[in-house]
Amino acid sequence: MRNIFDLEYMPEPYLDFGDGEDFCVFLTTNPGGGMPVQLRDGISLLCPQGLPASYQEMSRLLANYYSGSGELKGAALGNIRAMRGLAEAFGYKRVLQVEGFPWHSADLPGKVRLRDQLTRLPEYSSYYQALCELIAKCPLVLSWSAGRPEVRGGDGQLFKAEIMGMDLQQASMISISLSKKHQVSQALAWQADADIIRGLFVRTGSAGLPKNVVGARGDLYGAIVTHVRQATGIGTPLDLTDFEKRRSD
Repeated sequence: MRNIFDLEYMPEPYLDFGDGEDFCVFLTTNPGGGMPVQLRDGISLLCPQGLPASYQEMSRLLANYYSGSGELKGAALGNIRAMRGLAEAFGYKRVLQVEGFPWHSADLPGKVRLRDQLTRLPEYSSYYQALCELIAKCPLVLSWSAGRPEVRGGDGQLFKAEIMGMDLQQASMISISLSKKHQVSQALAWQADADIIRGLFVRTGSAGLPKNVVGARGDLYGAIVTHVRQATGIGTPLDLTDFEKRRSD
């Protein structure tokens, strides 16, 4: 494991954004490359009065730090804002960002193979079982992956789809954006069964949620949410004024 993950950084099985009893889940692969605050000394500075008694409290401290400290930038911060915007559009004020692997690593190829290897270890098999049980109980689970929208599969997509219980070959597909060559460059693959939604955003070239989630082009984002809502009956009407306010903030 030391050849794969940066174990000097604190594991982050999940981050807890927002408030409320009800929550939706965004599934990500792993916490990515480590930051100074995630080292032992960094955590001590973040919690000068001592570490919380539970990781749940720690997850909220970290979530608030990543959202508001200014240390997290670029795509990572943009995805946090997009997660919360999507969640609110479906009627959730609280988001759990849950990791497929709880340990840090800046690069993680061969995710399906790695999962199959690690599930032989009790340290990961119990975590993976708890992760799948949480996912199975949650009404709304979303994720995102790099790949080609017209090709359903690929290591990252399969890794997340299997945890979420999605059949990529049977999933419905919504086109979100086109490339200059008028090919689909980002799409949402989704499935719904009764009151359960599973969705995977797929973007050519790099993983990420739609860039227009928070901003002036909220009308396109609203169309995505409205389409899924109409097909599944889940979610609340999208109020674009809230997104404009979030953008100005």
